Amino acid sequence: LSNKTLYYPGCLNLNVTTDIDKNYREILKKLGVEFVTINEMLCSGNPVRNAGYKDEFEKIKKKNIELLDKYGISTIITSCPGSFKSFKQDYKLEEHGISVFHIYEVIAKNIDKVKDKFKKGGAPRVTFHDSCSLGRYCGVYDEPRKILLAAGYGLEEFAKKKERAECCGACGGVKANFPQVANDIDKQRLKQAKTKIVV
Repeated sequence: LSNKTLYYPGCLNLNVTTDIDKNYREILKKLGVEFVTINEMLCSGNPVRNAGYKDEFEKIKKKNIELLDKYGISTIITSCPGSFKSFKQDYKLEEHGISVFHIYEVIAKNIDKVKDKFKKGGAPRVTFHDSCSLGRYCGVYDEPRKILLAAGYGLEEFAKKKERAECCGACGGVKANFPQVANDIDKQRLKQAKTKIVV
């Protein structure tokens, strides 16, 4: 990865789940990834685009691309699935010479560098949910599973997984605008977690 690598946490990690953001930064350092952050960067605009405000999204996109060019960024690593999808597909950053990776891809590729820090056995069994943005839209399925298994977790799968995974109801503006609908979808997904395939 280039030393002109931007780590972009996304709005949620930056403002709400700050402990997760801190952990991701520490992981990147342990992997030997040199990165910068840009405080001027706006939200990727993914929620705005999903809500149908295409003109506003284009303004956000234009401003962010100007900042990426200003700071000479050649690689973006993001821990936000929605931003990953936006940067990779909606911004078409590869046309600007900028590579985009989700942090799962970076960790999975460098897993041997941190394997010695994982617990040896005794970790609980977990079920991984494939988010729409990360999975269905961007095809990142194997990397998070590789990380979980390398960390010693037992993996149990939803009956509907990967390309067939159902939405959790949180994104696309549903949670913000139709909270009851989102909660109903979420409850259905949690019920499905009880019928799992052990791998």
